[in-house]
Amino acid sequence: MGIGGFNLDKHLTNQLAYIPYYNINNQYHINIHGLLIGGRNTTLTLSDFSSGRGSIIDSGTTMLYTDPEIFEKILERFDEFCGANENNCAGTEREENSNCFTPRDLLKAKADFKEWASSFPIFEFEMDNNYIYN
Repeated sequence: MGIGGFNLDKHLTNQLAYIPYYNINNQYHINIHGLLIGGRNTTLTLSDFSSGRGSIIDSGTTMLYTDPEIFEKILERFDEFCGANENNCAGTEREENSNCFTPRDLLKAKADFKEWASSFPIFEFEMDNNYIYN
């Protein structure tokens, strides 16, 4: 276990990158200039991500909180990616009247989670200093 460090044995081997952050009301904010999902541009810009409370870094959050307009663009690209190829999104389907996805074959998803998870689109965030995070 490490506190405040980075253990390359437990994380990707990508180079570490440092981007500016801004302390606003004791929350760490970053600038997100754009977002690609599955290689396709969402057309979201810095002004979109800066509206409301802006983009906050919270390593403990497992959910996405965003404005409805941003969420709709993200969901649109996500749905396009999943519907483009039967192997994309590993045969999941969106639950009716919901934004949750359920694997059609839950046992297969659990058997090889890494393969199942890799069938979903990569989110690429463009940040300050032309850094792309995915």
